[in-house]
Amino acid sequence: MQIQNRETGYKKINNATAFKGLPVAKIRLKNLPACDEITIIQLSKEDLPFLNKMFEKINLEKMYPNLPEKKDFNKWKDMIFGAISNIEFGAKGFLAARKNKPCAILSFSDINSNQGFYIDHAASWPLAPNEGTKGAGKSIFRHILGKGAEENKKLARLVPDKLTPRGKNCNDFYKEIGFSKNEKYFTTEITANEQTNGFKQSCEKLDKVMEYKKITDGTDTDLNSALNLDF
Repeated sequence: MQIQNRETGYKKINNATAFKGLPVAKIRLKNLPACDEITIIQLSKEDLPFLNKMFEKINLEKMYPNLPEKKDFNKWKDMIFGAISNIEFGAKGFLAARKNKPCAILSFSDINSNQGFYIDHAASWPLAPNEGTKGAGKSIFRHILGKGAEENKKLARLVPDKLTPRGKNCNDFYKEIGFSKNEKYFTTEITANEQTNGFKQSCEKLDKVMEYKKITDGTDTDLNSALNLDF
């Protein structure tokens, strides 16, 4: 069941008691100390109460007081809420957390008879005023691309915006991690075939700047108590 949030205008999920986030990877940028390690958490519908609470707590206006356009904040919030909403309606998702605070989210759906996946929404946000969360976006993509390589996926597809809310070129980011434009479908994608494994190549490229460790013995975690939402 959904109810309308009068304060934000977004719909939210009714509260529940179950939180089942599953830690699946630890990632550290090689130029940052170990305390800045990022944890990737696998999400499910059971995490919706936490995600809804997280969405309400993220204060972009506080984090970027000098961002001039209100529409930029709205666009940013739309990306975050879009990922949460897609998880509600059956998409899969991952959350990135640094120092026990969420800093990025990604939702995706299987396509082409489970031969690939479509990345519906991806967004990161700052944890301190006027400072981006370095490596959050690349870390969450490192995990999903590693998942693609491990599962022998043939395709990862997304449709990026031209610019981030802060004015950075989205295509530059995706090109840097191995995506290329498909002019026929107006999408950006990574493909794999017998000659080249785009997923593996992208992971190898990202591993030059980060240390990736998959968690194989993770257990369901109460995100409501494990993560701090004091943004």
